[in-house]
Parts: sequence; structure tokens; C-alpha cells
Amino acid sequence: MAAAAGPGAAQESAPPPAPVPPAPTPPAAPAPGAETTVIDNFDFESFSAMMRKRAETPYVENEAALPEALTNLTYDEHRAIRFRPDHALWQGDPLSFQLQAFYPGARVSDTTRIYLGDGKRFELKAFSGADFEYRAPLDPTIFQRITLPGVAGFRLHYPLQRPDYFDELVTFLGASYFRALGMGNRYGLSARGLAINTATQTAEEFPHFSAFYIVKPEPGVNTIQLYAELDSPSLTGAYAFTITPGPETLIDVTARLNFRNAVDRLGVAPLTSMFTFGENDRRNR
Repeated sequence: MAAAAGPGAAQESAPPPAPVPPAPTPPAAPAPGAETTVIDNFDFESFSAMMRKRAETPYVENEAALPEALTNLTYDEHRAIRFRPDHALWQGDPLSFQLQAFYPGARVSDTTRIYLGDGKRFELKAFSGADFEYRAPLDPTIFQRITLPGVAGFRLHYPLQRPDYFDELVTFLGASYFRALGMGNRYGLSARGLAINTATQTAEEFPHFSAFYIVKPEPGVNTIQLYAELDSPSLTGAYAFTITPGPETLIDVTARLNFRNAVDRLGVAPLTSMFTFGENDRRNR
């Protein structure tokens, strides 16, 4: 807030006060399920302000309902739908990263929006049925006609093991789950953006990354930046991820949380797995 002085308060030798720049305007990002296609004037401060303001309003369920053909998919049928590698984003550019999306349906009913841009301006990426391949026993003609309300998540690819092949590097899929690979690794633990009321008398709440803003990397740059909206009945969050692949892939996470109501137990940087190792594991550890 700027304070204004009256005419009699100024001295002759004093320079006029410098104008105070206006406060940054939060980006006009959409509410969950909305279809705003362009976001301008984006930065992490205004993004955080937008999510803080959203926390002042009641939680809105994702209204982008999936068609019945997708919700009725079995686990194996859903796994038979794969993103077409020849449709990978940025594959024609001299970049170190490529992006592929996950098809919604089956156990992944919440969809997310993906925006692509330069860090200041982002545009909604619309994926279609033609971006995916449908393996037997699925009938491709049924699914290629469906308009997708969003995607289940995405994965980034990077030449991790050798320079001529883009390996899967990091995956964001379902709720706030994500996991990454380093050189020579296999998938193990999954991370979550946040855990709410785990192992309490209150039912556990699973917040959802409702939108991602992914900065297209420059040629020759081996780090990628992205932002994510976190939303749930109890809170909102503004997340920033800086991902650096290598022998040990590093993910630097900044999170700003805004509470709608009280939470019994909050899990920050939680890890999830059904198995670590046992006496019959292949290697001694």
C-alpha cells in the first residue's frame, strides 16, 4: 500500500516520490473443470495468489465427467491404451525432453489439464483420441470418436541411458502421485504432493493436481520446470517443480498451501510403496 503526502509536507529540495508499481495481477486461471485456453502474465507469485484466493471459496468437484465407455474400462483394457510415440510433444524439436499423456478412465477418473508455454504465457493443450493407440481387444473406432475432457496425467521422456533413445523419466498420474527414474533405476517408491489425514479417525483425503503448467525447455537445457495446481476439500496448493535428470534424478519442489478448513494430520513430501526389500530379494542391501 502506498502512502500519499499532502502538498505542505514536501520540501523544495526533495525529489518527487517514485511511482509505486501496481501489485501483480493473478493469472486468470480457470476453476477446476473450466476450459480457459490461454493464461497470460504467469509467475509463481501471482499463481500462488490465485490459489490462495481459490481457498476462500468452497471446493468444487471436477465437473468434467468421463463418458461411460471410459469409466467401464477394466484395468487390463485401460493398460491397452497407449500414447502414440509419434505424437509425443516436442519430438520434432532439438530438445532434451518429450511429453506423452495418459488416457483417462478405469481407476483414474479425475482428469487434469495441461498447459504448455514459455513461463509467462501458457496455452491449453487439447489431446484427442487420435493421440492414442488402442490394442486388442479394444475397438479403436469407439475410442477415437470420444472427446476427452482432460487426461489422467503425463510422463516426461529424456535420453537417460543412451543419447539416441528417450527413456521414461518422470510420471505424474492420479491424485497427486509422481515418481521418477535415475540412470539404471527401476521404479520403486512413489511420491505424493501431499497426504491429508493419513491413519487418523477421519477418512483420508487425496488432493488432486487439477492442472499443470509446463515450461517448454530451451535447446541444450537439461532441466525442465513445471507448476501444478493442487486442490481438495480441505486446501489448495501452488506447486513448482524443477526436474534435473541424471544418475540421480533430482526434483526440487516448492509448495505453498492454503487451508479451507482444519486438517488433523498433514503429510509433507510423503512417499508410498507396497514393498521395499526382503530376505529373498535378488541382491543384498
